[in-house]
Amino acid sequence: LVGGQGDVPRLPFAWSGVSLHAVGASVLRVRIASAGSGVSLVLADVAGEPVASVDSLVLRPVSAEQVRAAGTASDALFRVEWSKLRLDVSGTDSALKVGSVTDWSALGVLDAVSFAESASEPGDVVSRTHEVAGHALRLVQEWVADERFADERLVLVTSGAVFCKSPDPVQAAVWGLVRAAETENPGRFVLVDVEGADESVLSAVVA
Repeated sequence: LVGGQGDVPRLPFAWSGVSLHAVGASVLRVRIASAGSGVSLVLADVAGEPVASVDSLVLRPVSAEQVRAAGTASDALFRVEWSKLRLDVSGTDSALKVGSVTDWSALGVLDAVSFAESASEPGDVVSRTHEVAGHALRLVQEWVADERFADERLVLVTSGAVFCKSPDPVQAAVWGLVRAAETENPGRFVLVDVEGADESVLSAVVA
């Protein structure tokens, strides 16, 4: 928007009191009026019926240089920075009994369980993703359906699922699938992404 303040362009910064009154309009008439430090807006269709209103929209001045700089920036406003943490796994192996199985029916009395992944062509990422994600989906569905685990949490340990030094799209697919399952079954799943996947790390995670 241009107007006032020396005709310096201004961009929307803060909205308040936004109300939607109707949907379906393809053409709008907008009335803008001063409102304190910002403006108010009333939107109507061609018949004059109200469509939406904004009690206050605060604008901030911006220069052409700022707009150009924002358009060429390579970094996002927010980014993840990883900090290394030392994990003490001493003593965990004797405290936990860890085994490896391929389905829940083979599960005995274990504190932790490691599921073996079925093999596929290492270079075929798409097939590998479908295979591993399908395996994870079956495990999650069976876990939720099995009454033996009604009061238990399933800890799923992945490696490279979260973007870091060496992201793994196959593991990332599992991460996304289980996050969706978490929203439907609160408290039933825990996701942990680690570097490497030996059993000592698994033991420390579930300890």
